[in-house]
Amino acid sequence: MKTRSLHFVLACAVATLLLISDLAPVQAQPTDDYDIYVFNAKKGTTLQVTSIPAAGEFNPSFSNNGKNVVHDVLTSTSHDLYVTDVATGTSTALAGGDGGNDAAWSPNGKLIAFDRIPDGDPSLYVVPAGGGTRTLVRADAVDPAWSPNSKRLVFTDDADGSVRTIDVKTGAETTVAAFGLNPVWSPNGTAIAFTDGDDLYTVAVNRAGVASGAPVQITFDGAGAFNQQPSWSNNSRTIVFHSNRGGDFDLWTVPASGGTPALLTGLAGAGDFDPAYSNNGKLVAYAGVAAPAAGLLAALPGLRGALRAASFPNPFNPTTTISFTLPEEAYATVAVFDLLGKEVARLAADAFPAGTHEVSWDASRLPSGIYLYRVEAGAYEAVGRLVLLK
Repeated sequence: MKTRSLHFVLACAVATLLLISDLAPVQAQPTDDYDIYVFNAKKGTTLQVTSIPAAGEFNPSFSNNGKNVVHDVLTSTSHDLYVTDVATGTSTALAGGDGGNDAAWSPNGKLIAFDRIPDGDPSLYVVPAGGGTRTLVRADAVDPAWSPNSKRLVFTDDADGSVRTIDVKTGAETTVAAFGLNPVWSPNGTAIAFTDGDDLYTVAVNRAGVASGAPVQITFDGAGAFNQQPSWSNNSRTIVFHSNRGGDFDLWTVPASGGTPALLTGLAGAGDFDPAYSNNGKLVAYAGVAAPAAGLLAALPGLRGALRAASFPNPFNPTTTISFTLPEEAYATVAVFDLLGKEVARLAADAFPAGTHEVSWDASRLPSGIYLYRVEAGAYEAVGRLVLLK
């Protein structure tokens, strides 16, 4: 659906190494509508924390005392890290965090880890929490998250998509899973959660990052649900994540052992992403937008959200199939874009009858990496992530 299409592109990109700010002209709320909100899980109340002019804020991570959040700030010309005081809303650029993305505040409060893929540098860095000179931890790595003792980082290897951990001081590594995105370590140190495909998995580990056993799937919504960006509760029993399993991107929780997800919070028709628990388990920070203008949703056709799309296999090499289901006859286009928003393939542009259709994409001439596909049909749009691994 066009009113949330750019929101979804942003969600996919955050969960797959980069935020896309300008994929193509579509009818969508601009990225600067996005701010950081904090949901009080105990009281059921929501507070808007940031409001930076002409900027969108994403990917929050709480400080160890819960008084501040570090987050992305996206403008038309930059993508940097800021720290915001939750009580006052005062936002300050993090020195050393320029070009930063997907920051994670260490449990001991001393360091902030991040990657710099928006500046074309898919590498992990750490910087003092108060700002300063950043230090390279590991090249070809993204999406960092801390171990509970603040000694190791779990991350996604940018070259092969595997989930790994690294000792920040020694550089010693372990491999946790063959593939996964947005990995995050449980507070009790016994497991790491991540996304593979469109569902969540956990794998048992020790505090040194050594895995025991195979990953265990804990959500089962399948293609198109986009269960992503997991974050553990402080007691390690629950995981919060964003998903469109209800037809609109909201925040959901699921037991760490698996089960039926439950809706936590979310604004209907707007899109809510990137949840992060505070260390005390009482608050969840996330990226969201203010309520849509009156009449915006009413002006849309009655079949809002009816366009569905999925891809298989994914990851793939070198061909994959994109399927989409139309609720009624419509002129539809299917295109693929790289992470800079450049169209790399136009797979379909024709009138299709109601029902499910499939188109194939051969990416043999393109390099390995993350791509996004977009299906447009009338007033509707569906966007998804493609992982090409050669």
